[in-house]
Amino acid sequence: MLVSTYAPVVLAIVKSSVFVLLAQVLVSLAVPIAVRFVVICAVMYLDFNKVRQDKFERASGFLFLVGMSMYLQQEDPVACPSIFEITSQLVDVAWAVLSSTWIVVSCLGMKAHVPFHGVVCMASVFACMHILGSCAVFPFVEFVIRINLYLLMCSIMFFGKRWIPNLERNGYARSISFVCSHMLVASVYIILPSFFICFCAFFTLAYKSRSQEFAPDVRLESCDPKPPTRYEAPLPTSEQADHEEQNRLSKQLRAALAQTEGASR
Repeated sequence: MLVSTYAPVVLAIVKSSVFVLLAQVLVSLAVPIAVRFVVICAVMYLDFNKVRQDKFERASGFLFLVGMSMYLQQEDPVACPSIFEITSQLVDVAWAVLSSTWIVVSCLGMKAHVPFHGVVCMASVFACMHILGSCAVFPFVEFVIRINLYLLMCSIMFFGKRWIPNLERNGYARSISFVCSHMLVASVYIILPSFFICFCAFFTLAYKSRSQEFAPDVRLESCDPKPPTRYEAPLPTSEQADHEEQNRLSKQLRAALAQTEGASR
């Protein structure tokens, strides 16, 4: 049961790692960027047609966000003014804070009042601002770790929705990939706290749900003992009274007959 449930997560992690490895091989072979773009789009399209019915794949965005973030990585580091770097860090912090707030609010069962299209627009704006201000290039190993954290965060939110009260499941599932998208591009010092907040929020939610599920149904009674009740004989009914009266008269009649027989002898 557990293997069949979480197998899509393991498959997505392996598939994304191989996808990034393929792109790295193309870069090492000095393949033109246009050819790399065509290969990336072809792989993403084939993957979408293969696994489009899988619920977790839909929630994690298939390979689209991974492919976009991978394509946006520059081949060589570029020196950027310090003001751009500071701006990019501030954007990443704001992006992570809003995403973590959305997760915590959802776990508390509160309505975030942010529709799906609002989540998409917010993630797109922060991504554009990050790209304009960031000039860093992630190493291959770090990028693979980022993808794994991104998919793990998506899996926590996807499988943890069963414990969220008052959840609008359709909009929540579609928003998961965009809420977690900052894990692919933000600074490592920002994504790690964000992942930790998500993990702690859903761990606390699961712990409370399990505690309520297995809690014994104990009803407390009053500590004061009830005073003992005295036995009271039931009041005689009219039928019982008539029956007793007949018995009394029969005894008197038998006694009178016995006296009459004794006198005659």
